[in-house]
Amino acid sequence: MSQAPDPYGTAADESPSALADEAADAQPDLAIAEPESPMLTERARSRRSTAVAAVGLGVSLVVWGWFATANARDGWWAMGDHVAISPDADGWAASAPVTVRLDEVTPDASVADGSAPAGFSYLELVFDVGSTEKESTVSCTVEVLAADGRLFLAGREVPGLGDEYVSELACGTSDPVEYPVPERQAMLVLLPDGAEPVSVRVDSPAFPPAEFIELPAS
Repeated sequence: MSQAPDPYGTAADESPSALADEAADAQPDLAIAEPESPMLTERARSRRSTAVAAVGLGVSLVVWGWFATANARDGWWAMGDHVAISPDADGWAASAPVTVRLDEVTPDASVADGSAPAGFSYLELVFDVGSTEKESTVSCTVEVLAADGRLFLAGREVPGLGDEYVSELACGTSDPVEYPVPERQAMLVLLPDGAEPVSVRVDSPAFPPAEFIELPAS
């Protein structure tokens, strides 16, 4: 009678080839490290260099922006309009070489050459002007300041002015005999409906730095 095989087996029953296969299976898998590609290494270095350059550029822009804004602030403080000249008890305000007074303010003024566009109206301003400038032609711009902070330039988007209105005030002349500065000058300002005039600003390059004239609009 043949003997039943041992279900557990013994060392003697295992063939040399089976033992060799088991030994091979028992060996751990060893990963073979391949040398890093020179191209990949160069790419990594390039990315690092680009990142460093970007950081340096950002720092440079921040520093440059700080100096630029500082120069702009200094320039505005030296030359920008922030010294308002108010009128005296008689309504006259002076910023050499000009003296000016706002004599009349007429809202919703009627203009013979045309009516204001829908949603707008004309504000008429009449000034008394004096000047000591007798050697060069000087002009003064006029703006109306509204309650909401908007500024509206006189003489802009208005009909043909003719001789009745001017787009800028004459504030100096090079020929006081033939072309004297008119003592009375009128202007028109186009205002949108709802704009509430607060003051009238008169400015000129001939004024001392940072100065402008500000007259109440009422």
